[in-house]
Amino acid sequence: MPRVTGPLFSLEAYGKLKDAITYQRRVGGATVVFQPDPKQPRTVGQVAQRDLLTEASQWWQLVGELDKDAYRDDVAGRGMSGFNLFIQQYLLLGSMPLQVLWALVKDLSNESPAQSQVLALAYDAATGVALAGTYPDAQIWRSADHGATWTLVKDLSNESPAQGQVLALAYDAATGVALAGTYPDAQIWRSRYDY
Repeated sequence: MPRVTGPLFSLEAYGKLKDAITYQRRVGGATVVFQPDPKQPRTVGQVAQRDLLTEASQWWQLVGELDKDAYRDDVAGRGMSGFNLFIQQYLLLGSMPLQVLWALVKDLSNESPAQSQVLALAYDAATGVALAGTYPDAQIWRSADHGATWTLVKDLSNESPAQGQVLALAYDAATGVALAGTYPDAQIWRSRYDY
């Protein structure tokens, strides 16, 4: 950058002049910086790219914390944020990245007794309530936080006669009623959760 001698017909000048020129004092001497006039996107391509970036940012706001944590873990030590990775993938794909759709939240095979299959699921996005029915012990697991944490709410293998599988689940958030269909005795179980 060129040095300035006698700016504005004086020995020294600093500050802005009509938001067009900025006079600065620096270690190497006085400088003059011309302020660029930023333009809004004008071409079709610029407008499309800006709209895609806006859309990607809006999607990021809707992504759950578990999925955001997965993005943050993916970029750990790479000098970028999980948000940046998400935006990068969104811009490359032109739509929601598939990675954001899946994350392991509960492994029922580690429970005691271990469950080997989830045969039925019910989920209400508005309330965040999810129910899972399992095999071999016909257990019903419940989450009230969109699947982040799970609690055993009923073990139908302890009933008489014992049930081995929950084959179907239904949940109505408006009434708090949950229904479960079982095997081998074709039983229907009803529970009401008041949240």
